[in-house]
Amino acid sequence: MWDYEVFINYTRLGKNMRKRWILLIALLCFTLPQASPLFGNVEGADETYKPGFVEWNVGQLHRIYISGDDSDINLTRDYEGTSEGSIEVGGISSIVPIFDTVSIGPLSMPPLKMGFNGTFNISTFVSAHLISGNPLSCRTQFPLTIETTVEIGNTTYSGSASAFIGDATALDPANLSTEITMMDIAGREGEIVSFSMDATTNCLSPVSVNWGGPNINSGGITITGDLFTPEISVTVDDARLAHIQFVATLPWGFDDLDDDYTEMNIYGPIEPDEKRTWDDDLRPEAFTATSTYMYRADEMGREARVYTGREVLPTGDNVLVICLKTIDIQQIDCVHEGIIRFYVEDQDDPIASAFLWISLSGFIAIIASETITS
Repeated sequence: MWDYEVFINYTRLGKNMRKRWILLIALLCFTLPQASPLFGNVEGADETYKPGFVEWNVGQLHRIYISGDDSDINLTRDYEGTSEGSIEVGGISSIVPIFDTVSIGPLSMPPLKMGFNGTFNISTFVSAHLISGNPLSCRTQFPLTIETTVEIGNTTYSGSASAFIGDATALDPANLSTEITMMDIAGREGEIVSFSMDATTNCLSPVSVNWGGPNINSGGITITGDLFTPEISVTVDDARLAHIQFVATLPWGFDDLDDDYTEMNIYGPIEPDEKRTWDDDLRPEAFTATSTYMYRADEMGREARVYTGREVLPTGDNVLVICLKTIDIQQIDCVHEGIIRFYVEDQDDPIASAFLWISLSGFIAIIASETITS
């Protein structure tokens, strides 16, 4: 004969177990849709570019040029603004060759507006050619020697170079580049970069030492290394308009920037596994040399430009592509290039996705059903 109380207890236990299993299944239905993107992205995590991703390729070659002639010799970063100059040395008529030395400097740049520090390769260069006379006298003897000094704050560079000038002409001058020295430099805001040079020769024919011209004749200081890192940020307002803040982290501030070649383009929307794009059809906003901006001080008191977009950005992943050129660069290519990924939200989107609401409603319905049946 069967026991009625035992039967009732088993029945209740079965209902409780069934309820627990249903709740567990409902919970899985709720959580799995939210977790599945995480599992799906594990394999390709290294191939995606999330909002906030920043990458810079900054040119390493930086120059300061000698410019001007006679009493108006100076230093400048502006390659386009240089003017040709020269000094004459040697050519002293004598039975015994006599050394002649001519000096320029010290010449100074304006004070640094932004400090920099790091390890850099420093060198200097000028060109030279024979002005007149017999080239044989200086082809294999009586070389031209230059000795240069560069001071950056408390750091001093000294270099020298020699060359025979007998075959050098105005159309094919000789290059005199001093040795490259690796130095740790800490240039602070307000400090001065200066340059001086002594040119010496006992060549019987006069020699011209040149600067301020194109290419080999440009002359000046060469600095190789990370002289600056651009600092640009992007924010998007509720109207989906871009606001770009560009901080003047260049050594001489915005005076160092060649605005004619400055471009900042926004592309979007783009896929998470696509670092950037060149498709103009996906470029809703562009900032060029003629774009307007406002000056302000950032939270650290540094000078900054703020550009405000005029076009509504597409929702989703966007990328700002920056092309900068400093005034010391002779070519017109994009020398300092960066990309900044950012996300544009749709203000009309509901708080949760439809799939999430379906999961929630299904979960609630199951619980309600079990409550009623029990």
